[in-house]
Amino acid sequence: MRVLSEEERSTVFRLLERLRQGVVLVEGQRDVEVLKRLGVRAIPVASRRVETLFSLVKGKVVFILTDNDRRGNALAKRLKTELEPFAVCDLNTRRTLLSTLKLNRVEELNNVYEVMLWERRILTP
Repeated sequence: MRVLSEEERSTVFRLLERLRQGVVLVEGQRDVEVLKRLGVRAIPVASRRVETLFSLVKGKVVFILTDNDRRGNALAKRLKTELEPFAVCDLNTRRTLLSTLKLNRVEELNNVYEVMLWERRILTP
């Protein structure tokens, strides 16, 4: 288990707070569950048609948080292109979060959650 640096921890908390302020779109249910543990509500899009998302995102800030692989990158690009006329689409948070923590998949954030719990137990008397 890798301990997070102070800078990584600060970045993670800042980005999680940002994600809590908008609509978060993820690939699948496992991503939803991991983010829920981190206090972020997310909507899985893998089994949805983009048209069904319009009413959920209209006029809002949308964080597209897909995996950093070929499929996830293609989905992120497609979602941004199709939703941008209706919402403000953010891909920078995805890039920053995954690159800061050196992750490729959103569900790997579960490891971050476990580290944060572990650190809290050590740091809390």
